[in-house]
Amino acid sequence: MKIKYPLLILFVLITSSGCLSGKQTVLVPTPDNGFTIAPEQKKFIDYYLRELEVGEKTALIETVKSAAGTKYVWGGNEPEGGIDCSGLLVWAYSKLGYMGFRNDEDIVDDITSNDMYAYDTAAPSPITDMKQFLDYETGDFLFLDVNHDGRIDHVAVFMHYDAETETVWVWDASTNTRMVAYRPVVGILSKNPFMGRPMALEPKQSPLASTSE
Repeated sequence: MKIKYPLLILFVLITSSGCLSGKQTVLVPTPDNGFTIAPEQKKFIDYYLRELEVGEKTALIETVKSAAGTKYVWGGNEPEGGIDCSGLLVWAYSKLGYMGFRNDEDIVDDITSNDMYAYDTAAPSPITDMKQFLDYETGDFLFLDVNHDGRIDHVAVFMHYDAETETVWVWDASTNTRMVAYRPVVGILSKNPFMGRPMALEPKQSPLASTSE
């Protein structure tokens, strides 16, 4: 007879014999009130990060643009149900076939704007003068610490800086437009901006694969 448990219960079984193994098998509930073994957590030690090339940034922008008009929903990461700022990039990376994101020592499928800034962005730097935006390329990432508390609150795809009007234009999902849109960021220096270059994960080559013919 199958033993049934509520779907929200999570069991962790320690499959070790004495001190020989510390490996854990995590059982997660299935829709039929059974359980299945959760996939093993991927670790960053098996991967490395590289910067996106110009063509990849262009593809990222085109993917983001394809979600134009999608409603803003905090915590959302797919156009069908709504999407937020980091969710938009999580979805776009997935559509382009990238392998997820680094979050400290783990590889994850979803990530916040703060952790994207900390772990998945090359050379993140504070912006204190509008002219600094001239140093960045279309497709780089703009981050905002709106609350000035040391944590990133928002991420957007930088498009260009209009020096004549001192306006930064981005693609993002924001509470300002309540949707995915191309828009100017008003009063940007007051929002504690940072810029950085997007990166993507690649698996490290296996030693066996490199020596095999």
